[in-house]
Amino acid sequence: MPVVLTPTAPVRFTISRLRQSIAEESRFSDEDLLALINDGYRQAVGRAQALPTITTVLIAAGDTEGALPSDWDATIGVFAAGVQYEAIPLEHSTRGLRNTFWQLGNSIFVGLGDQDATTVLTLLYSRRPDDLGYDDVPEWGREWDPLLYSYAAWRCVLAAGGAQTIRKAQARRAEFDLGLRNLRRQVTIGVGAAAGAQVKQTIVSMRGAPIAG
Repeated sequence: MPVVLTPTAPVRFTISRLRQSIAEESRFSDEDLLALINDGYRQAVGRAQALPTITTVLIAAGDTEGALPSDWDATIGVFAAGVQYEAIPLEHSTRGLRNTFWQLGNSIFVGLGDQDATTVLTLLYSRRPDDLGYDDVPEWGREWDPLLYSYAAWRCVLAAGGAQTIRKAQARRAEFDLGLRNLRRQVTIGVGAAAGAQVKQTIVSMRGAPIAG
């Protein structure tokens, strides 16, 4: 009977690679490397907006403020009654422009005019991922796991200092940036991403919905 090998978890595999060539145990503990891996994971997901998510936000009658989700990282789009709202700077918020939104802290504010009923906003946002443990799997395809290594390797090499190590660190950073651009491109065009397809379908349906009022 053939033996089925269980693949090493991505985080443990990344730490093993770092140990082989860059991160000596005398300088970096496993906890240090895990922290760097999570830093790179959050940066990659956030900058590529790799976890697009759809939710609803309720704005009570007579109010203009709603709570952002606890895992919110960045807003991609805001819709209500078939209309896409426009983001405006905070300094323009007092103008009360209809079909606009702005954000402050953990809240989103909208320009609704005279509204005597609860408004249901559809919020398309980039979700902040949970930190990875040693045996966790990132919320992206396995082809993007090398980003974890590139970022952690860049930071480890940079910590060593010196002209030669800085050049090596720059090479690792360039590797990370290239992978990030490719990830962002995939997320943008929605190739092979179920979330991307859902987002596109939802936007199309919302834009085609009848406008209330």
